[in-house]
Amino acid sequence: MISDDEWFSSEHEPRTDHEREFLHRVRDLSDGLGRVGVTKPDTQAWMFEDDDGIWMLLHVDLATDHIEQTLRVDYSDSRVLGGLSPGGLNWDAEIRYSQCEIDMSDPQMRVVEAAGSSSELGEIVAGWFLRRAQEFRRTSPRV
Repeated sequence: MISDDEWFSSEHEPRTDHEREFLHRVRDLSDGLGRVGVTKPDTQAWMFEDDDGIWMLLHVDLATDHIEQTLRVDYSDSRVLGGLSPGGLNWDAEIRYSQCEIDMSDPQMRVVEAAGSSSELGEIVAGWFLRRAQEFRRTSPRV
């Protein structure tokens, strides 16, 4: 299991019970990532604050000999939105996914969007991370 210390550095710890519940649900259900080749430091969560409030960015890097895809999900209270990071978190890490100026109608880019409780959203995100990692492993010629 990935511990809280492995997900967060001290300046990016969750601040609310909802954030902790969401992260713990994702973490607990994402244990299967290791079985499909995703390990620390390939998974991280960061906290940000902007004019719209506080939000959490979770990401999973899918790699062979280099990072080929970065999955990212933004969590804010009772909503998640995410998909493939258009910039591999090089230029898009500190902005919300909805502000990345990508074609949100492209199903490859916008693949997880939901509203609900922290626990429900954690389950949705963990399942999406696992499905994408399994698909990557199955289709990548070098994994």
